[in-house]
Amino acid sequence: MDEQAINLFYWCWRIGSTGPKTFTGEDTAEIFIHGSTAIAGKLAETLAKIDNVREAKRGEFSRRAFYNGKMDLAQVQGLNSLIRSRSEKERKIAFGQMRGGEKAIEIRSQLKHVISQLYVIMDFGEHVELKIEEARKNILEILKTCRILKNAWKMAEKTQRGLNIVLYGKPNSGKSSILNKLAHDDVAIVSPIAGTTRDSIDKVVEISGVRCRLTDTAGIRDETSTEDIIELEGIRRAKQSFQEFCYVLELWRSYK
Repeated sequence: MDEQAINLFYWCWRIGSTGPKTFTGEDTAEIFIHGSTAIAGKLAETLAKIDNVREAKRGEFSRRAFYNGKMDLAQVQGLNSLIRSRSEKERKIAFGQMRGGEKAIEIRSQLKHVISQLYVIMDFGEHVELKIEEARKNILEILKTCRILKNAWKMAEKTQRGLNIVLYGKPNSGKSSILNKLAHDDVAIVSPIAGTTRDSIDKVVEISGVRCRLTDTAGIRDETSTEDIIELEGIRRAKQSFQEFCYVLELWRSYK
C-alpha cells in the first residue's frame, strides 16, 4: 500500500460491526470518507488491490440479508420498490410493503389457530366448549384482513406504475392552462386562438405524492370546421388517447 493510500485510510472514519446484528447478518466494516469522487475512486482502487476484496454486485447485500434470515421475500421486494420509488406516495407504499411480510406471518399464525380449533371440534365436539360459530367468526376476520391487503396491493401497483391522465375537451376549454398550472411551468402554449395545441404534450408531475403523467391534447371540434390537416391529426390522436388512457379529465368551457 503506497503512502497516499495510507494517508487516505488515516483520514477515513471506520466502523466495524459484528454479525448477526447487521443488515446482512455478517461482519461488516463501514468506511466514511470526504465527499469527493476523486477520493472515492482512490479508495476503491486501493481496496481492489487487497486479496479477496471485490466490488459488491447489484442487490448483493439484500441477497445476503435474505439468505441469512434477516429479511423475508416480501421485505426484499419492498426494499426494491423503496429504492425505485419516485414519489412520496410510492415511498410510503414501499415502506409498508417492507412490513407486509410481518402481516402474512400473522395471518398464517391465525390460520393455524383456526385449524387447531376445527380439529378439536371434530374430535371432541361433545366434550369441549368450542363452537363452530367461533371458528367461523375467526375465519371471517382473516378473510377481511386478506381483502384489505389485496385492495392495498392493487392501489400500490397503480401508484408504482404512476397514473396516466389525459386532458380532453373542446378548444379553449383550459386544458393547456391546467397543464401549465400543475407543472409550474409554461409547458404548453396558451392563446385565445382555437386549435393552438395540435400535438399531444406529456409532462410528469407529482400530485399529492402520486406520480402522474399528464397529456394535453388537441381541442375536440367538428372535423368539418377545419381544413388544417395537422389539427385534424391532433384531434385523431386526442380521441385515441381518450380510448387508451386510464383516467380522463374532461374540461368544458363555462358560458355566462
